[in-house]
Amino acid sequence: MGANNSKPKRLSYIMPDPEPEEEIDEELSSDPAVNFNQPTVNKFLDEMRKEIRSQFGTVLAFPLSGLLAGSPALGWPTTFWLWGVVSFICLGLLAWLGAASPYDHPSLRAEEFTYIMSDGNADAVPKKRKVPWRHILKSKPMWGVIVSHAGSAMAYLFVLMQIPIYMSKVLGVGIKKNGVYSSLPYIAMYFSALLFGYLADMCVTKNIMSIANVRRVANTIGMVVSGAFLVGFCFVNSMLPAVIVLVLCLGLHSGVHVGFHINTLDLAPNFSGILMSIGNMIANLSSLLVPVMISNVVGDDTGNQHKWQIMFIVIASIQVIANVVFVIFVKGDVQPWNFYGDDDNGENLNSHKKKSVVI
Repeated sequence: MGANNSKPKRLSYIMPDPEPEEEIDEELSSDPAVNFNQPTVNKFLDEMRKEIRSQFGTVLAFPLSGLLAGSPALGWPTTFWLWGVVSFICLGLLAWLGAASPYDHPSLRAEEFTYIMSDGNADAVPKKRKVPWRHILKSKPMWGVIVSHAGSAMAYLFVLMQIPIYMSKVLGVGIKKNGVYSSLPYIAMYFSALLFGYLADMCVTKNIMSIANVRRVANTIGMVVSGAFLVGFCFVNSMLPAVIVLVLCLGLHSGVHVGFHINTLDLAPNFSGILMSIGNMIANLSSLLVPVMISNVVGDDTGNQHKWQIMFIVIASIQVIANVVFVIFVKGDVQPWNFYGDDDNGENLNSHKKKSVVI
């Protein structure tokens, strides 16, 4: 395959199973980030790029919204118009530049495609597979992901929506400074997500931990340790220490990106979109409970720190329980139903060899 930028022939993309003992170029294999024995590092980095882009948007939105809302000439309506227009622009860019799979991407080079797909666990040429709903719903590792996803989403939504209110009503921070202070934790998430990715990759490539244990440790840091800092935040009354604790809280929460968040690619890369959709649906439905709980616990008494402390403890407790479920059921290898539809209409799943997905 040549190194030119021309669109490759799609028929050349039927990938053979990789040889386990295949020799790898020494210069490439010395760097874990490009090690062909760990091809799903590329999938992980792609997922991480999505996450850090979302944090970058939050970092911009908080201070800019604070400035616009605090402006007598512009006010709150401007913030809604601005981010609504930006959302439509992003939708247009996605429709223009996006593709459903590497196979469908018009400008992906052949060697790039080979690198992304060379683990053999995802279909090189997209197939119309029937979704193995029965196997998914009976999968304990998948339910571990779903429960952890729901707990993480509830905590993240609580911080995203309620921390600015708490900082204003309890800590007495003005709206312009509030936007700046509220954005700092997301800057921490932006960089700590990269750090967690590097450390997770190093632990696996150097055989320090198995994939499942990497997921356990990272998720525990992102849910339990982060939750401890979340509780600590509501007991701090000074502005600077409170911001520092909140920065640590969300910085550590980014550990979930190498925990449950990427685990769907470990379990079933052929159905990872379906799995993430299921997790997102249940997580978003669970998050509807957050404003209900706040209205019942805090209500209109938004300046009452004691009531807020109850809410912070409840949210942190939910994170701990969700993490326990994930830690018990997590798996780091590809599940047989990833290959559903290959043989006997998908019923003979045990004939497929499970291949480990690294990161």
